Amino acid sequence: MMDFEAFVKDIIDNKLNVYGVEVYENGILTHRFGDIKGIYELYSATKTITSIAAGIAYDEGKIKLDETVLTYLPEDKVSKMSEDQYNTWKKITLRRLMTMSVADIPFVAEGDSWIDFALSYPISNPEEKVFNYSNINTYLVGVCLTKGIGRDLGAFIEDRIFKPLDIVNYEYARCPEGYFYGASRTKLSVHDLSKIGLLLYNSGEYKGKRIVSKEYVDMATSIQQMNREGGYGFYIWKYRDGFSINGKLGQKCYILPKEGMIVTYLSHIEDESHALKNSMEKNILNVPEMIIRSFVENSKNILQDNLVGIYLHGSAVMDCYNFEKSDLDFLVVVEETMTDDIKRAFLDMVMVLNAQTPGKGIEMSIVKREVCDPFIYPTRFELHFSQMHIKWYNDNPDDYIRKMNGTDKDLAAHFTVIKARGKCLCGLPVNEVFGEVPEQNYMDSLWNDIEEAAEEITDNTMYLTLNLARVLAWIKEKKVLSKKEGGEWGLKNLPDKYHILLQEALKEYQGMEPEYDMDLATDYAKYMLGIIQSKRT
Repeated sequence: MMDFEAFVKDIIDNKLNVYGVEVYENGILTHRFGDIKGIYELYSATKTITSIAAGIAYDEGKIKLDETVLTYLPEDKVSKMSEDQYNTWKKITLRRLMTMSVADIPFVAEGDSWIDFALSYPISNPEEKVFNYSNINTYLVGVCLTKGIGRDLGAFIEDRIFKPLDIVNYEYARCPEGYFYGASRTKLSVHDLSKIGLLLYNSGEYKGKRIVSKEYVDMATSIQQMNREGGYGFYIWKYRDGFSINGKLGQKCYILPKEGMIVTYLSHIEDESHALKNSMEKNILNVPEMIIRSFVENSKNILQDNLVGIYLHGSAVMDCYNFEKSDLDFLVVVEETMTDDIKRAFLDMVMVLNAQTPGKGIEMSIVKREVCDPFIYPTRFELHFSQMHIKWYNDNPDDYIRKMNGTDKDLAAHFTVIKARGKCLCGLPVNEVFGEVPEQNYMDSLWNDIEEAAEEITDNTMYLTLNLARVLAWIKEKKVLSKKEGGEWGLKNLPDKYHILLQEALKEYQGMEPEYDMDLATDYAKYMLGIIQSKRT
């Protein structure tokens, strides 16, 4: 559920310098904030406009993406190149520049001739494809387009992109030699940048009129070159299941066709925080729900008939999910043992989704149905994943797949939560899959998690403070609580002297900065362990 008011409140409360915001749902403008008509600097979002211009030229056969750029650069510039530089650049195609996949090219050009600067810069290995983000790449593509289309690129963009999109208020820049600067320094309004997003969302059409081909848009918005951000197309960034138009200092247009969503904002945010993006993902896109849907859809595709069901547990089903601090807890039940190839495919999928998941990411276990009912303790699992295992899997996936199985006492607690409060995301209902977990098994699972609390509480204060309280709540009242609910139960049922500790732990759980008295925390852990141990025995 979108909470646009909460997003706006975050902008105001955090004094974020946001000019304006628009949200489109299924192509319809549904929410707006701030100045959506005034024009502002797009910075590198300009590159996407250059990409669309390249797409139109491509559609009309005026450029070939796999042709050397030397074909399209000014002849007088090419003729002055040294033999070594000529031989280097003839190996570089338009596609390579449009995917930022040429090493060594600096970020910006210098001097009176940016073309000369670029063509004289040494490139160690022109055939090596490595992501190297540079304004020079897009500038040179703009120069190439000028020759390819046979006219000034700025005028071409005005006639072939801005005019059919009803964009009438804009500014753009040129280089010292007069070419359109395709990398940056274009100004548009929030509303008009949204039109660029709508054009891509609709596969190259705007208001029923074809501007650029679906073929080109599909190429431009798919991953052409991998990078640490998740992939890059033709001057368009991969973003979750969709893509985005990006410029520095917070110029964004997120396009998510599967979700039917476009979110555009222009801003001037100089710090490196992700407060605006985090709030957008939390309050507008509801990213956790997107991740859950993707996890289920991909799991079905990978496991197929072997899948019994997928079950959500933890904070996400206990109304206390914290966007910055919580994880998404999945339990997957299968009928038969998984092959190593299936495990590899599943973990690769989880790794991708985990990188997109806020907070602590994804934690998941896969078990066979035969251990669920009747319940077997300790419980055998087929596969497990959490944040702490990322390096191991990246470094040696075969070793991880071979060794990441065995028994896990924590599964007794997970099964109990699923039985009491879990959610079936797909497959058979909870009661048809999970039998009762004996109380002694559940208690042993809980004790396994807290038995070292007196020594560990100073290093993991929030978690153990709240967890001890919810364990005692179960012992005394047989209530299956979240950590947050455990803390609230503790405030009502534990000695007053520990209330300040519980309050600080709840503050941290909600994302605020706590102030802990570690002596009090240690005393609390010993007190709670004493009671729990006496009840346990």
